[in-house]
Amino acid sequence: MKRLVFLILMVFCVPFGAFFIWYNAHAINIINDRIAENTKSKISYYQDSSESMLEYIEGFMINTVANDANFRQLEFKLSELDAHLNSYEILQKYQNMMTLNPVLRAMFIYTIKNDLYRKIYTYNFPFRDKEVIDEYIKNRILSQKTDMKKWTVEKIGEKYYLLRILGINNTYCISLVDFDVLYRMENLQAFPEEHLFYADDTMQPLTDLEILVRKKITIQKLHPGDKYSILDGNRRYFFVSNYSKYLHMYLISCSPYYGLLKNMDRFQFILLVVSVLFMFLIGLCFVLLNHLLISPLDMFVRTMTKIKEGQISSRLSMPEYILEFSQIGTVFNGMMDEITKLKIEKYEQEMELQKVELQRLQIQIRPHFYLNCLKIFYGMAEQKQYRKIQEMILSLSGYLRALFKNRDFTVSVDDELSSVEKYMDFQQRCADIPPVLVTSIAENVREFQIPSMSVLTFVENALKYAQIPGEVLRIRITAKKLESGGESCINITIADNGLGFSEESLAKLNAKNPDENSPEQIGIMNIRRRLAILYGNKFEMIFLNRHGACIELFIQPEGVIPRGLLQGY
Repeated sequence: MKRLVFLILMVFCVPFGAFFIWYNAHAINIINDRIAENTKSKISYYQDSSESMLEYIEGFMINTVANDANFRQLEFKLSELDAHLNSYEILQKYQNMMTLNPVLRAMFIYTIKNDLYRKIYTYNFPFRDKEVIDEYIKNRILSQKTDMKKWTVEKIGEKYYLLRILGINNTYCISLVDFDVLYRMENLQAFPEEHLFYADDTMQPLTDLEILVRKKITIQKLHPGDKYSILDGNRRYFFVSNYSKYLHMYLISCSPYYGLLKNMDRFQFILLVVSVLFMFLIGLCFVLLNHLLISPLDMFVRTMTKIKEGQISSRLSMPEYILEFSQIGTVFNGMMDEITKLKIEKYEQEMELQKVELQRLQIQIRPHFYLNCLKIFYGMAEQKQYRKIQEMILSLSGYLRALFKNRDFTVSVDDELSSVEKYMDFQQRCADIPPVLVTSIAENVREFQIPSMSVLTFVENALKYAQIPGEVLRIRITAKKLESGGESCINITIADNGLGFSEESLAKLNAKNPDENSPEQIGIMNIRRRLAILYGNKFEMIFLNRHGACIELFIQPEGVIPRGLLQGY
């Protein structure tokens, strides 16, 4: 039922849920794309501005190399004075160019033929950096690895610079642009929380390194092909990059990411609220269905399971705020009350039938004993042993008086052995070779209840069938309590030193389903039937030969006998 209700709800909820999830995801992408496009437009404006400045510088350098007379003179071997004067004129033009373009931090003239190196730096350039830069530029030109086709990114010392080298006939015009100055020029119009920085082809930052470290941003997570990236640092940041084909590097914008709400229009915000409310209502529907429908059904199933396991006193407690469930609970509990009443009546009927069955079995076994006694008297009368007959009658009357006095279906082990001893006394008086009885009874089993005349029946059979002519018949009875693995049972053994059982008899007696109607085993089957009524399947009866016949009886004490069966009528 729960699964069916769930599936029905899913048929309606899944499409709506999927639609709203898709819409919100689509809205997120649209909003982020819009932010990225606006940011990219701004980056492009800044980038165009910087490229224009660099193109202007590059044009000046091309014009100097190609058309400036002083520069062309330096291509040839000159006197020291002429080389100095020509370089001085060029440096004056450099000075004017650097005044017009603050991004230019230094310009250089280097002519190998005249072994002349001249330079001009902005007034605030650190002196230590000048020495490092001079050494780097000389080595770079002398190494013959100079790229004169484009601006190149060079790490000189601990900083990155843009370097442009143009030359002809081993005479070079060189410009040095500081990335930090270029960045500050472009960032004048940026928002206060936004930062622009340059990165090379591998997205390695060239500027603003301290800010990125302070914000705990791992820039390596950026991918060149992405429209935008959202990275975590000390907060979430929105990155947009734009590649400059002119400079062969990236200009990247980094700004705090405020999420969707700040960038949504009214309609998008309303749809977002509606979708969240819808998802909440779906969850609420599940909770209400579980509380109002599924939980009562689960309660019904649990109650039915308990009843199936035998707990017929279990009753259904259904919520009263649902009329249908309340009516089901009332009808079900009334039905269970009626079933319980019928079951009690049936149980009482079964108890009465068991009493009648036990009474029948007990009556059945007593004539067996009486007939044996009559046969003995008949034999003695035939031999005219009248005195002995009188003694036997007195002994038998005492035994029968005790036997008739006990009308219970079960007796204690102690009482059963008392009956056996009286019967043995009777037999010893009439036998030519008196039988011998040996008993060994543990104290903790003397009060254990067993069917009356059960042990006596086996003793009678031993006296009737086990006697070996000319030998004393010895009967041994033991009763003890066996314990193993936390379980216990009562063991009663009746053994003799007689002829024992035949193989055919053992097979019949130890069979899984012995023939209860066998005329040769009426007494034994009677005892087995009474044990089954009293103890159910909590007993075992084993027949074997052990220097004579031996009967092993095992009964579990946990097989409680109903008190109604322990009392006579």
